[in-house]
Order: sequence, then structure tokens, then C-alpha cells
Amino acid sequence: MPWAKAGILVKDGTHPGSPYVAIMVTGSHGVRMQDNYVNDTAGAPGAVSAASPRWLRLEMPRRSSTDTSCG
Repeated sequence: MPWAKAGILVKDGTHPGSPYVAIMVTGSHGVRMQDNYVNDTAGAPGAVSAASPRWLRLEMPRRSSTDTSCG
């Protein structure tokens, strides 16, 4: 299955059509990043295999002790 995917999906809600970003690994198309149903960005070319692995990393920004943006 060339477009079977495994990865991380983050959505801004549970209602249909809510904004999202997804980072996925596919069997034949490498790493892909998709967002909001309109953008699809390719990662390194080539298929993923044991000899050519890909890593996904989710990085969250740290909130400083002086951050007042959340209230």
C-alpha cells in the first residue's frame, strides 16, 4: 500500500473541517507534512525501509515563567 500512513495528527477541535497539521511516514513516498487539507510537503526522497529509516519528532515550544499570553 504505497499511501498507507503512520504519524502524528494535531487538530484544533473535533468538528469536521477543523484546522490540522499531520506529519506522516508512508511506505513508498517517504515523509509527508500536510495541513488544512491544502498543503502537502514532501520530506527526503525515497522509500522508507530498515536500511533507510525516517524519524518523526514533535517539538513543543516551552512556555516561560513570564508568559502572560494564556489567561
